[in-house]
Amino acid sequence: MTNQETMDALLKALSTMQDGEAFYKMYYSEDAKSIESPSETMPQVYEGLDAILAKSKGWYDTFEVTHFEILHRSVLSLDQMIVTAQMSMKNKFTGEEINNTKEYLLYTFKDGKIIEEKFFNIV
Repeated sequence: MTNQETMDALLKALSTMQDGEAFYKMYYSEDAKSIESPSETMPQVYEGLDAILAKSKGWYDTFEVTHFEILHRSVLSLDQMIVTAQMSMKNKFTGEEINNTKEYLLYTFKDGKIIEEKFFNIV
């Protein structure tokens, strides 16, 4: 699998915004790293596929995505892609609706696998 094939699969997965353990296991490196925007409620860095899977499960257990849109994507090099996304979600526990948040999603690839993802909130 090439980096480009993984980029294409990632864009397809993002467009559905479903928690996909199978996707992570197929396209993420075992030693991948996930870096979140600073937050008071969650860690900023997750290292390893198991930690990323646990983070994703926790997020999807808490939030229901009501809208997700890829606003723009750019391939920065053969091994990096940045996506600008907008989403709305609802907290499953509190009912709070969070509308139209924007984020940059920066992905780094190696040998057809995602080795790092970084998320930046756009304020």
